[in-house]
Amino acid sequence: ATKRPGSYNDFNPLGGLVDDKAENKRDAAGLRAGLVFGTDNANAGWLQGLKLAFNFGMDYNNRNRMRYMNMYHGNQATSGGLIQKYNYRIQSYTFNQLLTWNRQFGKHNVDLLAGHEWYAYKFEYLTAGRTNLVDGIYELGPGRCFFTLLQGELDWYVLVYRW
Repeated sequence: ATKRPGSYNDFNPLGGLVDDKAENKRDAAGLRAGLVFGTDNANAGWLQGLKLAFNFGMDYNNRNRMRYMNMYHGNQATSGGLIQKYNYRIQSYTFNQLLTWNRQFGKHNVDLLAGHEWYAYKFEYLTAGRTNLVDGIYELGPGRCFFTLLQGELDWYVLVYRW
């Protein structure tokens, strides 16, 4: 009998359910802060409606993922099992300063804005996999053959002036 392409040599859905493992952990945090100086008081003279705002934001996102395919049955039985681990971290920051002047003179309105913003984004990742595993140990170290190993980093900065 011929097998369909991509079919398992030793398919056991119950064994895969019991023996295969997966883990996914994620941490996320964010921070926002702002401070505004200025007044709308008519006694301030020409300073009425003048405001200076400072805003800061930060985001942090981290993810760790593990996927283990057992060495007894399924599509990784012939390779002695497979474990893959993946980690990424994203950090981003933004800091802006806005100077505004909003003033009404009778039926006329003046609304001016000048601003500056700095933004930074950093993405780091590492993914690795090994085969020929030791039973019961869900770490990369005991595996004998590398399946994948990728690592990278991206840094991105933006500086913007607005008026």
